[in-house]
Amino acid sequence: MSPGPGNTYQNPANNAKSIDDILPSGSSSCDILSTHIAARIFHLLITMTDSIYERFGEELNLVSLCELIQSLVAASESRLQYSSSQPSSSLVDPTALLRRITTILVTLSKRPLIHAMKIWPKVTPHIVQVVF
Repeated sequence: MSPGPGNTYQNPANNAKSIDDILPSGSSSCDILSTHIAARIFHLLITMTDSIYERFGEELNLVSLCELIQSLVAASESRLQYSSSQPSSSLVDPTALLRRITTILVTLSKRPLIHAMKIWPKVTPHIVQVVF
């Protein structure tokens, strides 16, 4: 077991590319998943979702990226307002969408400066609102 890219340890058993790679061979649709297999599937889905948001920042054109950022900011603001007015019983962190927004912002350094100049004004007021 050797370190993967970035010198982080990667378990070869977790290198699945799809859910079918994780499911035991010969299992039928009515089998009950073990907690270990369910956790591996959940981890795979989270990893795939993270990579999608990274790709959004790298591959979307500027118009689509602006619309996506505006939608994420609106959804995040709505989520934060709802969570502040309700007792905290949610399983999802109210700032989870903010993490998705910052994932996209990190990829802006690979784009022309004008793209960052269009995106940051859409995000900055929300980040300031979250901080205070």
